[in-house]
Amino acid sequence: MAGAVARFVKKYGKDDIWYRISLVVIPVSGVLIVLGQKKLASIREEKKLLDARFDQLKARGIIREQ
Repeated sequence: MAGAVARFVKKYGKDDIWYRISLVVIPVSGVLIVLGQKKLASIREEKKLLDARFDQLKARGIIREQ
C-alpha cells in the first residue's frame, strides 16, 4: 500500500495531491453537514412528539411528576 501511495505522489506531485484531496473533501463535508442537520431536525421532532405524549398522559392522570 505504501508503495502505491509513493508512486501516486511521484506521478502527480505533492501539491497536486492536496488539491485533489480538497476537491473531494469539501463536497463530502457539505453532504455530511446537511445529513447531520436533517438528523438533528428529526430528533427535535421526535422530542416534541414524546413531550406531547407525556403531557397527554399527565393530563389523563396516568403518570405524575415527582
